[in-house]
Amino acid sequence: MALWKLLIESLQRLFRRLYFSQGKAFSRRVLRFTRSETLLIIIASMIGVVMGGVILLFNFVVEFAGEEFALAFEMSRSMEWWKYLLFPLIPGVGGLLVGVLQVYVFQTKPSHGVPEVILASRFARGKLQKRTILSKILTAALSIGSGGGGGREGPIIHLGGAVGYGISDVFRLTRDQSRTLIACGAAAGISGIFNAPMGGVMFALEVILGDFRLKTFTPIVVSSVAATALTRNFYGNNPLVNAPTGFSIGLQEYILFVALGLLMGAVSAYFVYTNVSVERWCQRYLPKSPVFRPAIGGVLAGVLAAFLPRLMEQTYAPVNEALHSTLPIWILLVVALLKPIHSGLTTGSGGTGGVFAPALKSGAMLGSAFGMGAMALFPGMVTSPAAYALCGMGAILAGTMHAPLTGVLILVEITSDYSIILPAMLTATLTSLIAQRLQKSSIYTWTLKMQGKSIGSYAYLPTMSEFAIEQIVERGVAHVTPNTPLRRVIQIFESTRHEAVLVLNEEQRYLGIIEFEDVRSFITETESVSSLLAADVMVTSIKPVTEETTLDVVIKLFDDYGWTVLPVVQAEDTKRAVGLVTSADAHTFYRRSVAREI
Repeated sequence: MALWKLLIESLQRLFRRLYFSQGKAFSRRVLRFTRSETLLIIIASMIGVVMGGVILLFNFVVEFAGEEFALAFEMSRSMEWWKYLLFPLIPGVGGLLVGVLQVYVFQTKPSHGVPEVILASRFARGKLQKRTILSKILTAALSIGSGGGGGREGPIIHLGGAVGYGISDVFRLTRDQSRTLIACGAAAGISGIFNAPMGGVMFALEVILGDFRLKTFTPIVVSSVAATALTRNFYGNNPLVNAPTGFSIGLQEYILFVALGLLMGAVSAYFVYTNVSVERWCQRYLPKSPVFRPAIGGVLAGVLAAFLPRLMEQTYAPVNEALHSTLPIWILLVVALLKPIHSGLTTGSGGTGGVFAPALKSGAMLGSAFGMGAMALFPGMVTSPAAYALCGMGAILAGTMHAPLTGVLILVEITSDYSIILPAMLTATLTSLIAQRLQKSSIYTWTLKMQGKSIGSYAYLPTMSEFAIEQIVERGVAHVTPNTPLRRVIQIFESTRHEAVLVLNEEQRYLGIIEFEDVRSFITETESVSSLLAADVMVTSIKPVTEETTLDVVIKLFDDYGWTVLPVVQAEDTKRAVGLVTSADAHTFYRRSVAREI
């Protein structure tokens, strides 16, 4: 941790030295570069490479822990009836170790991972701590390796978000750029862990960020490609699951896929409701101790796994068995219905894991059972139950996450079979439609809803053009001249709550702006502060708007350029400063205005 902190501080000092040591003209060029899309793409590629390495380390640690716990499982299985007593204790030990690490070593609170990344990326709420990286790797290895019910994707998405946030913090990027880089890390995590770059991109856009603009799409693609290229170099370009390929779907068979889509819509709603209900039960009835609660949850999950070992998430072997129709229908149905309970016991008690892989398993099991039943009833119509198992996997992803495109793309990529794409699209779309009718919240947004938080979309409504910003202008803002010492500027920020200070000439004409983020790093550096003036750090690239500018124009400027504050000038005299308008005030005013109209 000390080495990581020293590296960050060294990079920050180097960046500030380059930023301010070469004079005003160079500073402006650096500023323009730091706010350009070129830098964002370069950093996105860095995040992809870093996440590729993190995924390699993550998989190694999880598989190592799984192998060690597998020895204990084998020993317990050899003890006849005693195995039903000893087997649940193994996940309990893993949960106890998770609790000890979270409380006494990393001092972190249990979290799902994905909802926190959604909040940080979509709305820039909260921080993703850098110590999360090591914490998630170790606790996920213990939870998953010891037989817990969570999957790998939740921790890896959280890791990706933390890497993206950490790198954006090193380079002191804007809030909008940080949001994009957090999504880049999440996309790189999904792309590398599932060998699914297109699915990772769509997951970041559709689930994490909720933003399909080209300026966010490009860096996310670059990050996903970099992470996948690195992991493929080590693991090879092999599909995640072993499934039959080359399906030939007859036209009449699509009727059965429609029926599967409708069924999976109800199952997706069941999965979400059951998983969340079990988590709430754990939080209400299990011991409050953050150390012992994961242990009790591990024991309860171990009881289920003792009778149905295929519930565990250590490998994809049970999914492959379902894809090849080698399991009895009753086992397929029982595993599919018990899986949300098993995963909920782990995540609800404080264990580490996600719901992505558990949902895939439930979908494969139920889809395989549906296909085997359909083949028995319509032997001349159904060619292979594996097609229904595969479509069930993609459909339940679409239904639980309310993200049909993500479900289809990830399914196609983890199987490396495009012959399944048409029935997969059909079932995923129907499943998502039915699931949203039955369950308004997805598996991730429901978790946020339980915490009293809600998310929406970034859809731009026409009503924004009806409002001028004159109602939200912050007037009487502190201002300085270009020759004002930087020390005085820092004192103004310390004594006021303003997010920025205007730089005006003697005639009160606008020259530039200084945001708090531009001077924050100098608060503790007395030597560099004494030699700098306001002119050395002011930003002139942020162009002012007038009081008559409409809200849609202002919000588009904030979103397109990542600015958090804009200077406001008079409409009749575009050089005379009036005050400031902030991104937070603009969005708040808009939400309240729309709420009044509704």
